[in-house]
Amino acid sequence: MLVERMLQLTEPAAPEFAQLQEVLLRVAELCTAVNESAAEAESCAKVAAISKELGLDERSAVLPGGLAQPHRRFVREGTAHELPPPSAEGASAWAGVTGAGTGRAVRLIMFNDVLLISTPGMLGRHTVREALSLAKARVRALGDATEPDDTNDADGTAVSVVAAVGLARHAFELCVGRKARVFAAPSAEAKHAWVKALRKQVGALLERFKARGRSLAFLPQNVCMLRLQLEAAGRERAAVEAQVCAISEELCALEGEVRTERQRRDSAEREVGGTEEASSERLALLLQTVFEADLAISRGESKRLMLQGQIGHHVARLSQISEMLELTTAKHDGDSLLQFMLFSNS
Repeated sequence: MLVERMLQLTEPAAPEFAQLQEVLLRVAELCTAVNESAAEAESCAKVAAISKELGLDERSAVLPGGLAQPHRRFVREGTAHELPPPSAEGASAWAGVTGAGTGRAVRLIMFNDVLLISTPGMLGRHTVREALSLAKARVRALGDATEPDDTNDADGTAVSVVAAVGLARHAFELCVGRKARVFAAPSAEAKHAWVKALRKQVGALLERFKARGRSLAFLPQNVCMLRLQLEAAGRERAAVEAQVCAISEELCALEGEVRTERQRRDSAEREVGGTEEASSERLALLLQTVFEADLAISRGESKRLMLQGQIGHHVARLSQISEMLELTTAKHDGDSLLQFMLFSNS
């Protein structure tokens, strides 16, 4: 690089040396920012492509809200075999397993907050079977003598019996809550790459919450409360929108009534002006019609102003609700763990 070469050729005592160092630092920061931005754009494009490929839009039952979310980033993917569940029968079924030669073939797709498990279907298309949250997940590389024994949860209860058996050589275990899933990678390198990536992301999520001063012990309550607030806001918005529609229909009907009364009044006034020899009874009837029509029009105008005021109030409330929902979403867009827990069924 030109700046680096210039710095090498400049004496440290020269006045230009400090300036060149500052320029080199700024250029390095700019290159890093450009590379990160490019990687971010590539990851977002990958998420969108996978979402389209697997049909995970906002109507998805596996991943409510869809795969493509502002906070979600692609990490890695690969093939593996899902081994039988960690039970006594499953353990005996794995005896002698040295690779990925048994179990169900799956495709694993990892994002910064969730791991998708898909299976091949007709015409080579994959179907997503499950989405596992990486929140509070634990990862273990099975068959490694150096792996620590963390089969017990915080309260001392057993989470898995797989590690004690030490079976598939290329297998790793992912525990979400008290449910353990075991996958056998095609090679030792692939196994360790999966374990490293999963541990890194789980650790990043945990550190993010520690930095915010939140305790994972209280996270479910916080998430539940926020979910209820969002649901209540959504229901209120739907109710206010229904009220606006009803008032709008009432306004349309009122406009029709006022228009009819104006036509009735105008007709009576024309008859009064064009009739010179009308009987006093007929004239009184026409004048009475004009009076009643004017009164109905006046009442209609008053009611229209009232309804327009109600619509204005409801529209203002709708704006407040929408702004609150947008702010809440924007506040947690970068919080992958909270996003997944809020908008999933897990």
